[in-house]
Formats: sequence, C-alpha cells, structure tokens
Amino acid sequence: MSGDLKLLILKLVSNKELSGYDLMKCIMDKTGSKPSPGSMYPVLEEMKQDALISVKAVGRCKRYSITQDGKEKLDELGKQKDILMKKIKSAISVFCMITGNTETECIDILHQSCVKEKRSKH
Repeated sequence: MSGDLKLLILKLVSNKELSGYDLMKCIMDKTGSKPSPGSMYPVLEEMKQDALISVKAVGRCKRYSITQDGKEKLDELGKQKDILMKKIKSAISVFCMITGNTETECIDILHQSCVKEKRSKH
C-alpha cells in the first residue's frame, strides 16, 4: 500500500494541512482501510525526506502540507489516470463477457461489492 498511501497523502494534503492522525482517519473514511501508525509515519518521514511534503509543529501536533515538488508529483500521477481508466474499462469488459451482464449492470455489481466491503470493515 506504500505507493497508494503516498498518493492518498499527497491528494489529501493538497487541500489543507493535516496531522498524521487526521490523515489516517481521512484514509479510513475514503478507503475503508485505516493505515497503522507503523506504516503511516515512516511513509510521512520518507515523503518529507523526498521534499514531497513539509511538516510544521503546532503545539504537540505535526501538520503536514504539500510542497511544490509534491504538487508536481501529484500532477504527474494525475496524468497516469487515463492509463488506469483504460485498464479499468478493459477489466470491466472482461467481467461483462464472463458474467453475461451489461456494462451498467457490471458497474452496479462492482459498486455494491465495494459498498458492502467498506461496511464490513467498519
């Protein structure tokens, strides 16, 4: 999850400064899976070392925000979105051929499965 975690962190801190705890909570809300502190904080430290995020102390809390390098990396990853979408569309087409459902039905099935999985993790 390290690569995905970095992308999620960049996206979240591109909107506002967040603490490590806030980031874990937001990721849980968005994905249904909460990263552990043991995975979150080393990734944050690595991203800080790579100058993708900056950190400032606010009392006892550390607040993370995106840097210019982080914005450029996020833009670069956003450009790869089209490639990912093509892969997803291809996978849905294969799923439709296997199940005999229409594309709309397959998307509904996948959506329901994701919602059900998210609820079971809470």
